[in-house]
Amino acid sequence: MGQVPSDIQVKIYGYCEYNEEFLKTLIRASKYKCIQDAKGEFTIVYIAPSEVQIITSNTGAMHYFYYYDGNRFSHGQHILEIVQKLKLEWKWDWLSVGDLCEQENLTENRTMHKEIKRIPPGGILRFDGRLTVWSTSFIDTIKETDSNAVDAVDIFNEETSRWVSNNTFLSLSGGFDSRVILSAMLKEKIYPTLVTLGDQRSTDIQVAGRIANRFALQHRIVQLSLDDFFKEAEHISYITNGSKPACHWHTYLYPKKVGVGKDHTFFVGTLGEFARCYYLDKGIISILLDGFAGVTQEAFWRLKLKRHRTFKKTELNLLSDDLRGQLEEESMIERAQRNARLSRGGLLSGGCRYYLEQRVPNFYANGIRMYNDSTQWRSPFHNINWLKAIWCLSENWKLGSNWHRLAITRNYPELLNFPEEKGFDKRCMLRKAPPLYWVSRIQRMKYQTYDLSESWYAKDVIKEYIMDNIQFLDDVAHKSLCERILSEQQKNKSRTKAVSFLLTMLYFKRTISKVR
Repeated sequence: MGQVPSDIQVKIYGYCEYNEEFLKTLIRASKYKCIQDAKGEFTIVYIAPSEVQIITSNTGAMHYFYYYDGNRFSHGQHILEIVQKLKLEWKWDWLSVGDLCEQENLTENRTMHKEIKRIPPGGILRFDGRLTVWSTSFIDTIKETDSNAVDAVDIFNEETSRWVSNNTFLSLSGGFDSRVILSAMLKEKIYPTLVTLGDQRSTDIQVAGRIANRFALQHRIVQLSLDDFFKEAEHISYITNGSKPACHWHTYLYPKKVGVGKDHTFFVGTLGEFARCYYLDKGIISILLDGFAGVTQEAFWRLKLKRHRTFKKTELNLLSDDLRGQLEEESMIERAQRNARLSRGGLLSGGCRYYLEQRVPNFYANGIRMYNDSTQWRSPFHNINWLKAIWCLSENWKLGSNWHRLAITRNYPELLNFPEEKGFDKRCMLRKAPPLYWVSRIQRMKYQTYDLSESWYAKDVIKEYIMDNIQFLDDVAHKSLCERILSEQQKNKSRTKAVSFLLTMLYFKRTISKVR
């Protein structure tokens, strides 16, 4: 392929099986598919004297952004880095703000700035005086074949073993995804240090603690405080580009507080939900509704958006004109229609598509960015051969987390001897989901969350902080509405989502003001 000039730079954001020198050679030979099919989760930035090329992985979970106005071109991991470098005027993308407010994730390749875009999953950007951006839907490249659930387990196990290190940590909860990772590790006699977030009442602490004791694994328990939140909030807002709700910022806080460092491999279960019907896991009901996807897809999104509105209809007149325009009934219908288009396919397969193509690169990617800030984040669920195998499985493997149950049973069945969150049996995890597993009365193992946002947001210090910094919300909501929402949160803890949105916007506005 020829010698690579020494003045070419390659930067890997995330992790990749190929090193920088080999990537230089592949890029010069235009072997982009070889790069995108590599093991890992990454964005590759190639800078030569006369061109820039940027390649994203098939899942696009390692955020990278660009700006081009026909004259100036800039790129970076943070949109405010681009704003500062080019001294851009701040321009809200109000459609993105509305998405963040109502569904907690942006859609497509938009950002919070109207003129800065995210490089799409499976994307290739080239700038050599002209800008070219093209991308391929990973799902559309998968050939529909009979898939073997056992082969998917073997692929997953190999990927887990590939990324372990001498200092391996695992974020273990009471759920399925992290327990599958642990089963693959124990099968290979790998004994990670476990990390769990919560207090002694939380389900995750109870279940993970029992697992740690049984297998003599080191177990670090993390309890967060509001001081942790305030200390790191502006930095979190910066690295997540204002698009991660404040109620999910624990993803950054707990591995840093517990001391998982850059020399430690930190495994988490990100993307494991692709192996279950994330948006409609209701057993036989899901399968019956799946046959009416053309009728039900938009209806599903309308219902989902309607159930959890951030602001009441009577409060919309106290929002800024731009935000109100995104939350009125007509705009909410348009949002449901757009989500339905992005969920093309059957009701269940469309939901899986939306999860992989929208939720992962726009929501979970922010969590990955937070993990990656202080640790060597890894997730074996990001293996593309595993994703292909799971996509082609019948829905019966995904409903009720049946693939996860199979993986645990084959890898390390002793891990079944601990309860699952919202499980039928308080003593153990079942090998197969029972009938009506989604009905709350069947779920005997009730779930006690680790999330303290509801109680945190009811504290005086949060109300005082927001009201003391109310000027940063002047293009979002009227002061009287903020006071009303905060008072309601203190009385009955019913406005957690609204307070989270206000905090997210407030901190991002503060961050914007400091970089301009």
